Amino acid sequence: MSFPLWRQSADRFLNGAGTYLPDIKISGLKHVAFARSKCAHGRILQVDIATARAMPGVHAVLTGADLAHRLCPMSHRLPTPPFQPLTWSLLATDKVRYIGDPIAVVVADDPYLAVDAAELVHATYEELASVEDAQMASAPDAPLLFEEWGTNIFASLDYEHGDVEARLRASAGVVHERFEHHRMCGFPLEGNGICAFVEPSGRLIVHASTQFASQLQTVLADITGMRLADIRVVVPDVGGGFGLKQHVVREELLVAALPLIVSCPVRWIRGLDETVENSIHARRQYHEVRAGYDADGRITALQLGILADVGDPVLYFSGVGPAIVTASSLPGAYAVPAYSYQVKAVATNTVPVGGFRGFGQPQALFTMERTLDLIARRIGKSPVDIRRINLIPDQPRPFLSPTGSAYDVGSVRAQFERAILAASELMETDRDGDAGVCSGIGFSCFVEPTAPDLHSFAGRWGAYEMVQVTMQADGHVVAAVGTKDIGQGSASAYARIIAEELTVDPAAVVIRDGDTDALPIGLGTLASRSLVLTGAALRDAARQLRTKLLAIAAHELMTPIESMTLREGSCRSDDGRGIMLREIAEIAYLFPFRLPEGVPPGLTSVGSFHARNADPFPSANGRINPGATYASQATVARVRVDPVSGTVHVTDIVVVYDCGNVVDRLAVQGQIQGSFAQGISAVLFEVQRYRDGRPAALDDYSVARMPDIPRVRAIAMGAPSTMPGGSRGVGQIGTIMAPAAIANAIDDALRAYGVVVRQSELTPSSIRRLCAPAANATK
Repeated sequence: MSFPLWRQSADRFLNGAGTYLPDIKISGLKHVAFARSKCAHGRILQVDIATARAMPGVHAVLTGADLAHRLCPMSHRLPTPPFQPLTWSLLATDKVRYIGDPIAVVVADDPYLAVDAAELVHATYEELASVEDAQMASAPDAPLLFEEWGTNIFASLDYEHGDVEARLRASAGVVHERFEHHRMCGFPLEGNGICAFVEPSGRLIVHASTQFASQLQTVLADITGMRLADIRVVVPDVGGGFGLKQHVVREELLVAALPLIVSCPVRWIRGLDETVENSIHARRQYHEVRAGYDADGRITALQLGILADVGDPVLYFSGVGPAIVTASSLPGAYAVPAYSYQVKAVATNTVPVGGFRGFGQPQALFTMERTLDLIARRIGKSPVDIRRINLIPDQPRPFLSPTGSAYDVGSVRAQFERAILAASELMETDRDGDAGVCSGIGFSCFVEPTAPDLHSFAGRWGAYEMVQVTMQADGHVVAAVGTKDIGQGSASAYARIIAEELTVDPAAVVIRDGDTDALPIGLGTLASRSLVLTGAALRDAARQLRTKLLAIAAHELMTPIESMTLREGSCRSDDGRGIMLREIAEIAYLFPFRLPEGVPPGLTSVGSFHARNADPFPSANGRINPGATYASQATVARVRVDPVSGTVHVTDIVVVYDCGNVVDRLAVQGQIQGSFAQGISAVLFEVQRYRDGRPAALDDYSVARMPDIPRVRAIAMGAPSTMPGGSRGVGQIGTIMAPAAIANAIDDALRAYGVVVRQSELTPSSIRRLCAPAANATK
């Protein structure tokens, strides 16, 4: 069926009728704030809460010691080795390990009073030396965050496919480079938040701004000892997630459990200042690469070392995941016959480092694409030609990457050629613009795992989803799903899938998401998995319902079921007779005596889909296929750079993408444009720096504005995936592709200045530093 452009709930949001966490009203609600460490690293000697507790309107002030016998500690649930053993409490008890580490929680009548009282909590410490950088933290004499480890290395993983050293020795040349990936944060407009209360029955009700309701429910059960049935998590409208809200952080767990301790409803919402300073940071990695190549520039071997900063690793699921994804996905769209990596995830005295949109893949692509351009420069080849000879072949499919990924994509080569053709005008444009302004072109190609198995990061769960679809007595359809629409338009796509299967209007389909009471479990919104897995489960449930509808219609019309078809909201027989779905629904609910023998009343089906081709564990030789399916993209970016001011203007972006069968074209366009906006912001604006143990404040954290983002020219080109429905993930394209393509374009623009881009931070001050040697030489 063909449906017009339509977005479920669009009117509600456009009219300001969304319901976010602050809109939830509960009688007797109290407000929560956290007292945080002002010491980067130290042993806690005392936490004095007497002054804060004495303030009028303050109902409770609790420390880690107060919680020790009430709430169980958390764990990363991962095998040791290669991960260090680690459990942690919801408030710091023995040590603080970064500025902002929560040491006490305050419950008060209003949020401002809670914050004021938190400022009156006074802690004394035995201050210890701190280390804010992974390189310094990995030194043998570095101060230790966890003395029992004897090191700051939280996890160490090694992998090799082929004899890398032998191939490097036999290569015509070897590029040996180091790349630095800077720290940033996801910056959703609405930070983490919890509103929780206990019903008279004793049931804990939690409203949460999260991407993963079932995970929050499960971990709450872990720490409280409650049954899952006694905890309900409801997710209202969410003001942005971007990967930060796929993790469970200590503050939201503690606030969710507080009503069990203080006997009143509570709410906490992380402000933008706390999001920048104390929430999850992302992407900080150092890479060392050795890439061998033959006389034509074809890669013969690739060796990668990753030093990943995981901050204080008290995060579930573990923040080491992005570094693992970086290493396993780095070959990407290129044929690499021999590949090895070594990942060292290092704890530092900084906030926990975790996922952000792209989850390690932007770092992988950046390093791979910069390496290719450096090989091209070394042998005098064009960036276009170096990619043509290194892209994976069109056959076989699946194509096995050196780390075990089973690519089911179409022709990556054809995608790249289509991108080159679409961008040919950009490439032929006169490179001389305004006086002193330099123009450059950059390229990037990638194959991205989507809908991954979560077990290797979380110690449980997998690549599956469950749904329930019900046609009600009036013919309308209600579907309960375990993911959450956090702005990407998944609810509209789900409605279209059901509408297509049942031949009804999408507007007649209501999607219920973000409620753990609706389903036994749902694995949440992350990793470009929603449409691939939930979409497949919805097709399963809708087809079960379709079969039952046809059986009832055939019985009512006294005709063989084989002669019945479903079309345009009705069941019709070959002889032209038909019955509307609304009438069948009435029979199923209101006139059950008219049902065929053996067919129970009602029209409800439960569907599920488990992508068993996605591996939960590496094989004995370390290979793993992480994705249920794969998406591929080719990008061309054009920039204009002012070497004096350091400003970079991205003038044009062309992306040719393969997301399989498109269910909702409007949602895909929005995801691509929005993800490129974040990708541009990540490389040109957003930087989180530590100075003297303290992170940058909100005032010092820049983000891109609307004038900084060009209209992306997006061209669909690809093939259906092997998943039911044929879709692939699309939500992370721009955040993965933009940094690499823009960095290559900046390198191209500034070649006359002798610039070689080896860092992902390309803010104006960084550009000025890169150009300074050439500028000084001309004085």
